Amino acid sequence: MDDEGITQHPIKIPSKQYFWNVDNSKIGFIGEDGMFLSRVTEGAAEIVVVDQKMENNTAEGVINVVYPYRLEVKLRDVTNRQTFVEEHGAAEGANLLEAFSFASTLFSLDDEDNLSSASDSHILIEEHVYHVEMILFDKDNNLITLTDNLRFESSHLDPNYVEVLKKNDNGSKFVFKTKTISNEQKKLQTVHKLAEIRSKSTSEVFKALDVARLTVDKELVITKPVKIQHPTDLILLPFLPNSVEGFGSGEIWNTHAIGGSGIYSWSITDSEVASVQGSAQVRSLSVGKTTLFVKDHKNFKNWDSIEVEVAVVHELAWIEEQVELRAMKDANLQDGEQRVLSLYGRDIQGRKFSNCTAISPSISLKGNEGILDLVQDELTTQTKYDQVRDYVSSVDQRDLLNLKQRFDEDKNAILSSEIQHTEPKLA
Repeated sequence: MDDEGITQHPIKIPSKQYFWNVDNSKIGFIGEDGMFLSRVTEGAAEIVVVDQKMENNTAEGVINVVYPYRLEVKLRDVTNRQTFVEEHGAAEGANLLEAFSFASTLFSLDDEDNLSSASDSHILIEEHVYHVEMILFDKDNNLITLTDNLRFESSHLDPNYVEVLKKNDNGSKFVFKTKTISNEQKKLQTVHKLAEIRSKSTSEVFKALDVARLTVDKELVITKPVKIQHPTDLILLPFLPNSVEGFGSGEIWNTHAIGGSGIYSWSITDSEVASVQGSAQVRSLSVGKTTLFVKDHKNFKNWDSIEVEVAVVHELAWIEEQVELRAMKDANLQDGEQRVLSLYGRDIQGRKFSNCTAISPSISLKGNEGILDLVQDELTTQTKYDQVRDYVSSVDQRDLLNLKQRFDEDKNAILSSEIQHTEPKLA
């Protein structure tokens, strides 16, 4: 019931009970089934339908017949709706495209779902599902209702990389799934167009189409999922008392991502615990936990995250439990033998920090009795992964996992010291 207290009911057609009239026959006509058939002339026409059993029961409207002027192609990532669609769209012969449309009303559709239609290039993700829709506009940028007698075509969708799951009758909507790619990216130069308009009353095909305006070239770039490169699922950094932003440097961990377009946007959920700057330079600020996010700058649906924790340093530990060196009395040694020794930091749970190079402890020797000389009494931060790896391997072939975690992404990830002749001891 409307504001005037009138109740409206849909009419059942086809039916001879209703009489249809179009005031401009050059525009088109309406049959008994209520179907309006347009002609090849642009313009507007007033439509009137009269209930022949109740003459005062009428309805009026205006219909515009226009030439298609511009074609737009929209892509939407619908991967998160795939389970819903498979359960509700494929079951009992339901239309897959209708199921996708219905699913879209249940799931949030924000800007990240809808890839920019204005862009000539779309960044996609392998093994994802996409919904494609072609839309027509007239010269005044009004949306045109698409009918079954239109024929849309999409070409160069290489079946080696794209599987079309479903397409509607006129080709204006379809769903496809990207396949796994072997390289970092795969580019497909696709073409989408309004190919023809077929007459509903005759076999005539309307050919007077502006091919250039009604054809859209789209570059589809299939990429790998974005992944943060880190040997564990946690970035653990030490808390430094002077690491409040603006009052101290804090501890830094440089990470990076792979996959996607290669252009990333980084963010962190709690900027009081840690900050992120530039190309994923994470800096510790205060004790706590937060999450580091990275998104493909050209496709925000492609993202990854990792937990970041800042904890108090509980202890420092040597990587080398014991080192044997030759004494100076060896005829081949004039100044004695030197070794580079390394240590790392641990929190109270015994977890190793991803980086602790901002800590500057000093060392001294106990029970030395003239056997050792300290080359330097402060720990340096210049040891390289390859040097420590080769050294440890040459001594006892110990497991290098701890070293790998420190050095794979930061060459200064383990503190080191240089001392002579024998096993180090912390003061």
